[in-house]
Amino acid sequence: MCRRWPPPGPAACYALIGMLAVIQRKQSAGVRTACAGMATHKFRVGEKVQFLAGLGVRFATSEIYEIVQQFPESDGEYHYKIKSVDEPHLRMAKESQLRRA
Repeated sequence: MCRRWPPPGPAACYALIGMLAVIQRKQSAGVRTACAGMATHKFRVGEKVQFLAGLGVRFATSEIYEIVQQFPESDGEYHYKIKSVDEPHLRMAKESQLRRA
């Protein structure tokens, strides 16, 4: 026989209703919530990506980078710290500037 946890009852129902109310308030305020099925980071740490530089920007290194760190959403877009094997320093990139290698 399968047992449920937490056991169903009024307290569990009130807790669930409270959590749903918080999620709805956050969604109406424009806050992303992972449990609400909103988008998350497109790239994972350690993943190889191609850096698409903006117009007029040229780099002498390869365009293949590794995701070193994920950053929260800012200005409606996720940001990443990336590292090239050809460079000693790290770069910051917007999600729109990257694609899978």
